[in-house]
Amino acid sequence: MTGGSELPPPFISAHPIAFMLSRSTAALALKRVIQLLVVMQTQVTLSGSSSVAPNWEPLFNAVSGRLFQGVPFAQPCFSGSWNSSACLTIQNNYTNEVIRSQSSTAYIQTQWETCQATGEQCLLDYLDPHDVNPTLPPQKCSSGSVPSYFVNVTSADDVTAALNFANSTKIPLVIKNTGHDYKGRSSAPGSIAIWTHNLKNMTYSPKFVPSGCKVSPRQAVTFGAGVQWGEAYAFADANNVTVVGGSDIAVGASGGWLQGGGHGALSPSMGLGVDRTLEYKVVTPDGKLRVANECQNTDLFWALRGGGGGTFGVVLESTVLASPRVALPTLIFSFPHDANTTGRIWTIMAENGLKWAKEGWGGFSQAGVVILLNPKLTMDEAQASLAPLLTVGKELQAANATATNVLFTEFPSWFAFSEAFTSAFVAITGSSLALASRLVPSSLFETHKSQSSLVSALLAADAATPGLIILISAPSAYKHDPHATSVTKAWRSSIYHVTVVSAWNWNATLEEKQGHYRAASKSIDNLRRITPVAAYQNEADVHEPNHEELLGWQLSEAFADQAEIVMIPIIFLTVGIVMLFLPIQLIALVATFLAGPISALPTNSGAQLTNTNEGKKLTTSLRGYDIPITRTLVKRSSMRKRGTLSGQSGLGDNADLLYTVPIELGNTVTAVNLDTGSSDLWAVSDACQIGTCNGSPVTRYPAAAENSTGVDVKMTYGDSTSGTYAQGTVGLDTATVAGIAMTDQAFGVVNDTNNIVVQYDTAGIFGLGFPAGSKIQEAVVTAKDGPINPTDDFLLATYTDGPLLSRIMMTGALEAPMFTITLNRNTIDIGGTGQLTLGKLPDGVDNSSLTWVPVRLYTPDEGGLHAPNFAPNEVYPFRWEIDLDAVFMDGQQLPTSKVPALNGVDSTRMSALIDTGNSIIRGPEDVVNSILKMVSPSYDPTNEDSTPIFPCKNVHTLGFQIGGKMFPIDPRDFIGQNEPNDATTCVADNLVTTDPPRFGALFRWSLGDPFFRSNLVAFHYGNLTHPSVDPPRIGFMSLVPPNANDLYAAAVNDAVNNGGNFEQTINVAPTASAASAPQVTVSVGSEPSIATHLSAAATLTLQATTMATPTGDARRPSSALSNLRTWRENGLSSVIICLSSVMLSTVFL
Repeated sequence: MTGGSELPPPFISAHPIAFMLSRSTAALALKRVIQLLVVMQTQVTLSGSSSVAPNWEPLFNAVSGRLFQGVPFAQPCFSGSWNSSACLTIQNNYTNEVIRSQSSTAYIQTQWETCQATGEQCLLDYLDPHDVNPTLPPQKCSSGSVPSYFVNVTSADDVTAALNFANSTKIPLVIKNTGHDYKGRSSAPGSIAIWTHNLKNMTYSPKFVPSGCKVSPRQAVTFGAGVQWGEAYAFADANNVTVVGGSDIAVGASGGWLQGGGHGALSPSMGLGVDRTLEYKVVTPDGKLRVANECQNTDLFWALRGGGGGTFGVVLESTVLASPRVALPTLIFSFPHDANTTGRIWTIMAENGLKWAKEGWGGFSQAGVVILLNPKLTMDEAQASLAPLLTVGKELQAANATATNVLFTEFPSWFAFSEAFTSAFVAITGSSLALASRLVPSSLFETHKSQSSLVSALLAADAATPGLIILISAPSAYKHDPHATSVTKAWRSSIYHVTVVSAWNWNATLEEKQGHYRAASKSIDNLRRITPVAAYQNEADVHEPNHEELLGWQLSEAFADQAEIVMIPIIFLTVGIVMLFLPIQLIALVATFLAGPISALPTNSGAQLTNTNEGKKLTTSLRGYDIPITRTLVKRSSMRKRGTLSGQSGLGDNADLLYTVPIELGNTVTAVNLDTGSSDLWAVSDACQIGTCNGSPVTRYPAAAENSTGVDVKMTYGDSTSGTYAQGTVGLDTATVAGIAMTDQAFGVVNDTNNIVVQYDTAGIFGLGFPAGSKIQEAVVTAKDGPINPTDDFLLATYTDGPLLSRIMMTGALEAPMFTITLNRNTIDIGGTGQLTLGKLPDGVDNSSLTWVPVRLYTPDEGGLHAPNFAPNEVYPFRWEIDLDAVFMDGQQLPTSKVPALNGVDSTRMSALIDTGNSIIRGPEDVVNSILKMVSPSYDPTNEDSTPIFPCKNVHTLGFQIGGKMFPIDPRDFIGQNEPNDATTCVADNLVTTDPPRFGALFRWSLGDPFFRSNLVAFHYGNLTHPSVDPPRIGFMSLVPPNANDLYAAAVNDAVNNGGNFEQTINVAPTASAASAPQVTVSVGSEPSIATHLSAAATLTLQATTMATPTGDARRPSSALSNLRTWRENGLSSVIICLSSVMLSTVFL
């Protein structure tokens, strides 16, 4: 186990608060949490030290070994723990939010990894992570506030075990999911972290009824505690519903965001997160799993709906209301960011604030940009409503004002909006920052005087701490039960939520850190003077002078009915807050949206974007656009774009039968066959002297260079009539394709094969399929761990032992986890060359031009993987296989095959393997024979000497309907010459029969190179460990020209006039000259010693002490507190203390 490659949500904090609770069942259950919190505060005062070292064995055993030591994220970059490959990976991903959100010991804002008072830390320079100065003496890597140990939670029993252990040992306890806890509640020195990140279950219920209730059913979605918003949005959209969440897709859906209130761009019309919560499953501090809803444990349910993340227990699951999918009219307006123009725009927003709030507009604004969206209005209604802004936009455009663009568009769903913009941009991570905020009431929008005061205050605050953000996210148009939630009532009377920030780097002194906190607080003073005492608790100012009134938690009406009320002090380990990501992401959206070429990413939705400046439509479903805004975004908005890497490589073509790509294995560059029908990479060894190896002219992999694993492997290809094999040993080396290198890549070093590809200037095969089809991964994992059942070990080993492209996709370095293949012609004849593109669509190709369809998933009964324990409901892809709607020949739809499937698999479903390793088209015997009889009436399928010949002048078109659209095969790809020098008689030799569907091969059709020469095909892996969250899919775009029949006729005439032969292109892929230097080298290190769940989005491996079986460096610690640093309390005057808190204050309600 690598103690530093995972992550969790928030729980407990350090803010003494007195809560009024009734002597109800829920209140009694909460007494236990109070006791634990008081104990925590005591232990904090003692710097986490304990007079008796706890025995960790009971907890280790109780959680089945899922206990590991917390190690600072950047530790491998410091002396004493230096590891060059691990450090490089950390440096390359230090500010990558996805990587950090998947790592147990990393936090989005790094002050929560440190002891702010003493300076104990283990940080890099977030502006330049490759700068070595933070790691040079006298700097050293200290644990700071990183928890000492983490429990990787898979069930309520794990939580109960951790709670019981904390109670018996008096060790502090925190909860963590993604590290987005802006009060630092998910870290504390000397603590145990309950890590919920791997609870990824999701369920859609069209008729959900809360447990124990007798109410009308409603649509709902249930999320495990580890589900993040990007996963939630994709899942909801796949079920044609909308869930309300935040705009940062890496934030957890059930943690602090939801339990603290939860706001977003849809909240004005659809409510806060707590307004839509229907049920929680929560383990309370007494170790009991409870269901809390409107019918049972109602006090607890009320408290969880606004009382703060992790305050009342460990939420394992939340169920939220789902609404129908809704289109979103959207305005995206950038303008000069100077104070005069910004003031003019903000004045218009203030003047229309009440009207727009009533109509349901949500969004954000910052100096230089405003983005608004509305789920309630039609496009015409929305355009009329926003006329004041649109008019100003046109005026600025007419005056050629700098950086001015006005785009008015409609997105088909919130998911489409999120995919197009917010999912590509995140707040910069790896830095520390102070945040302050204010809720702005509707009363400030009522008169010209109050509007003027508001705009002046906003401009002043923005001048003080550039980067102020107006979040239009208050539930102003949402009808609610005023007593249903514990969130502050101020949300209900507000229109804006305004945030300011002040950030610092690794080398800030204590005084400088204090100064940043004071700067944020002083900046918000401009709004504090004109607004009531109200703020969003998750983002409140730690210097709030009226903290007693600030948060304004409501007293439940249910409590008021109780005869007795008890005052219970709740101790939090809190404070230090950061800004909400909505504006940060959307400002980046504008920063890249309004000026720059559109480059698409694969989704199933496309947004129609109307540029009012040009009056023409731009169709896209992009995640980002390259648009400069004169404002310095990195400093003021803290923006950072997620994965930007892509690569491409030209393909070699051998007689239209074999397409190759140059690949570098170590220091050897050679050409390998591109094969989407298999999953393994192999190259023939120069030691191979058996079978087809003899006489092969290709550059082989030198046996002397092999770093062998000692594992034997055999790979098989084809069907019952064309099956071949390749066998040898599994080697490890750096593999480079399309300029992207992957270290320690497992591949086959083949010493025996009957596959004839090695006779055609090809060293082997490059399989681009899914891990489930990898014989190499299976062999390596089996050699390490024994038989693969269940599949946890196999799936989790993908990042270390999986296929080359799968591992590259899992690094998160690419723009998208996808590749595209084009076998385009460079002449009008039959031949052509093509291109492999990694990480994106080819330049000039727009996503809206593609038809996307889901990949067929294989159940275990069909030959697919068994579901792993960490995702028991998942079904995985096995091949790049999709459903076919129908097959057509010369415009006539053909009947479906009657050939029965084998092994009891489904005979009714018609699917196709999309396979570059197949040089022809293969189909079911009865349908293929029918086609051949149609083009050649004399053809007799019962006579093995019969051939389907026909006059070359006859044009025939075979077509496949996919996703409701026709994708024909160019007539030039359907035929071949019957005899050399004969351009009059042709044969349909690109179509043959194949085996019926069977166990492990469910397809009836295999669409090979002729199909690829007629269509651009994009392959998107989705989420390799949780495909239900982001399903794999394939996109198609026809390349058949409208005059294909004429081009075919011309090719025939050319052949007649030029000796009777059709032209063919033979352009074998070059080797060393074509292998571009790696743009990036990705190293994922060694496999964890004990089960570590790694998301497909990120696979960062750190060197760490683990709780594994004591072999090598893995060992059980002798003391839980042995590595703790001495903590000294600085007191309130120093503002910044070590324990996830920058200020201690007491609130009495």
